[in-house]
Amino acid sequence: MINNYVEIGTKKGYIELLDSDKKVKYVHCNKTYKYTDPEEQVRVNYYVELIEKYQYDPRKINLEVIVPRRTPSDLADIVIYEDIEQKKPYIVIECKKDGISDAEFEQAIEQAFGNANSIRGAFNGVVAGNTRRFFDVKNFPANERDKNIIADIPINYGKVQEFRFKKGDENWDIKPVNKEDLIRILEKCNNTLWDGGKMAPIDAFDELSKIIFVKIRDEQIARRKGEPYDFQIKTHETAISVHNRINQLYENAKEIDPEVFTDSIQSLPNKLLTVVNHLQSINLSKTDLDTKGVAFERFMEDFFKGKQGQYFTPREIVSFILSICNINNTSKVLDPACGSGGFLLHALDHIRAVANDYYDEGTADHFKYWHDFAKDNLFGIEVNERIARVAKMNMIIHDDGHTNVICIDALEDFTKIQKINQKFVKNSFDLIITNPPFGASIKKDENPYLSSFEFGKNNQGQTRSSQKTEILFIERCWEFLKEGTGQIAIILPDGILTNTTLKYVRTFLSNKFEIKGIFSLPQVTFAHYGAGLKSSILLLRKRSLSEEKLDNEVFCAIINKVGYDATGRKDKNELHEISKKYQQFLKGKNFYESNIYIKPISKLNNNRLDSYYYSPMFEDIISEIKKSKHPLLRLDKVCTEIYNGSTPAKDDYSESISDPKIVKVASLKKGKVNLNLVENVKPEAVSSKKIQDGDILILSSAHQAEYLGKNPCIVEIPEDLKDEDIAFVGELINIRADQTKINPYYLLQLLNTKNYFLLINREKRGQTSHLYPKDMGSILIPVPKDMTEQNKNAEKYKQQYKKYEDLIAKAEEIIQETINDFEKVFL
Repeated sequence: MINNYVEIGTKKGYIELLDSDKKVKYVHCNKTYKYTDPEEQVRVNYYVELIEKYQYDPRKINLEVIVPRRTPSDLADIVIYEDIEQKKPYIVIECKKDGISDAEFEQAIEQAFGNANSIRGAFNGVVAGNTRRFFDVKNFPANERDKNIIADIPINYGKVQEFRFKKGDENWDIKPVNKEDLIRILEKCNNTLWDGGKMAPIDAFDELSKIIFVKIRDEQIARRKGEPYDFQIKTHETAISVHNRINQLYENAKEIDPEVFTDSIQSLPNKLLTVVNHLQSINLSKTDLDTKGVAFERFMEDFFKGKQGQYFTPREIVSFILSICNINNTSKVLDPACGSGGFLLHALDHIRAVANDYYDEGTADHFKYWHDFAKDNLFGIEVNERIARVAKMNMIIHDDGHTNVICIDALEDFTKIQKINQKFVKNSFDLIITNPPFGASIKKDENPYLSSFEFGKNNQGQTRSSQKTEILFIERCWEFLKEGTGQIAIILPDGILTNTTLKYVRTFLSNKFEIKGIFSLPQVTFAHYGAGLKSSILLLRKRSLSEEKLDNEVFCAIINKVGYDATGRKDKNELHEISKKYQQFLKGKNFYESNIYIKPISKLNNNRLDSYYYSPMFEDIISEIKKSKHPLLRLDKVCTEIYNGSTPAKDDYSESISDPKIVKVASLKKGKVNLNLVENVKPEAVSSKKIQDGDILILSSAHQAEYLGKNPCIVEIPEDLKDEDIAFVGELINIRADQTKINPYYLLQLLNTKNYFLLINREKRGQTSHLYPKDMGSILIPVPKDMTEQNKNAEKYKQQYKKYEDLIAKAEEIIQETINDFEKVFL
């Protein structure tokens, strides 16, 4: 509507946009202002609205009117007069940019009252985008701000209407909004409820969910044309009156839908009045579904960060997972850890898009195609009651599908789940799409159901003391799926795919499922939402009990870019291309690329199931290494030790320089350990893990994209430190060369090549991509039998490194000289 008013005003000659739309001229006032000012954009739209919708003569409207008896700088933004001579002020309006705070809005109200009382206008108001409030000034005491609220200003000097918004009225019906406006409105509502921290963020979000629920239900109530909506502020209605009416609407809605919300609205009357003011003019039910989807997702994305991040999966990841799943309107779909409902909503959007291929939008057949799917085929479970309400509200906003979202622990006994909803049956779901919670442990003494899981028992059949949530979810999903045909797309931490202690989980996956695809996600995938764990998507099909286990081919992908970086800023997105290639694979196409390849399941060792480990890139690297003319030996065969350090506690560090030293990550630089950047620790904190001349230190958790960064680095102990104990922290691994077999500088030179950097990163395990000494030992090293050749290469490396150090010193000297020259001239 705002854009329409600018267009209407321009066409009818009320306004002119000048200087490439940087300025706006009000024709009848003959005044020009900066159109780039957000406040001016609000004023120009409302100005045209006053003429077109409220039928005021533009000759009776003036701008920037000087207010008598106030400071010279006080100007009323808009004044409507009763006469063309502009002698009798009627309405005084203060315009503010959209999105101002509640405190700023209240301040604007006081400004409007000051102006109206000085000018002697009968009515006043504040307009800040869609948030507006109007008052009867003439008939109430000067300090009244509650009882004198009016629904809207009069139309063409007429009577003040009791209600502003009426169903089916062309001018006064509530209107759908665009994405940006909806996001802004939601943010305003949330800020009102949150009130700078007076209400906890999750409580504010919960309150907003309830109020939006009431708003949508009010929009859906059957009304005659011209009948007013209940979700609005009436003329001469107090905050308490609005609070009581909205609460009654909420209680009525709860009776119709008792499972969505159970407790009452907690907001204070003045807060509820403000939120109603933000929302009353918009029609959520008629707002485009895609607009609502993106807007609510964007709004929730900001909320679901940090602690709440576990309940939200980014839309890029959800869309990708839906694109690789075979889903239709007859598929029975479940998310047993549905959080805010992202997977369910995207499944619904997918089916709605498919409906467009068969039927015209708006027809009964089109509606039935997707609505029956939403009502009968979408299922969700969420353990957190508040987040379950968010999911249900999200479904309601998207036109239903909320009735099969239940609040319970999805790992509970099936009898308890079915007591809430009997449709949650074993072996009944066609597709499970889920991102289960990571990291939490289910303890035997707190959760008796642990003993009912295969994963809840050890090899001797005894109940474990505890088990990871994500591992139990694998088994529960397997139980829910149809035998032989049921599929699951699940996000799992890479620890399940790589850690040696979890081989039994990988055996379960290989035996119970056909592994169809493994999609490695980058470390940044969930960083923006407070979780930095490395994870992968597994696409699996549940085997039937009698099914012969065949050596099927697995689609493996290493995804490096998902559309955003660790801070949430836009980035390159590889997901669409990988989805496209997966569809080609299903049609028989083979791939042999560094990041996309096909492997028979027999070639994926049960000891690891991560895509990165089996990349053809490593086959090529190892093949290149094997061309060496020198014998290939395992790294652990040319080293006396490969081991981790131990990290002291905070209280173990010492201020005494006579205490033992410890090398930290900050002590590493390109090629060599800087022993001037070490700290001291108490003697009792130093383990037997000391460093020696020629030791090579390497970070155990460096990101795999780093190359020739701070590691590997060699230790050169100066004479004055030869007799001191020097330890190293647990983030470092010490590779101690057997100097009778290999020169440590020759080995350092080798480990600093790109190929060996990649081979080392290949050995990392777990969701934190950690490097373990034992895994490094299997890396093959070409070792010349003649030590002379090794020593020659090592000496060359030392010379090159000395050149590097000299150049760095020279560069630092030049920089300092430049700074000195600058100071002499300018300071």
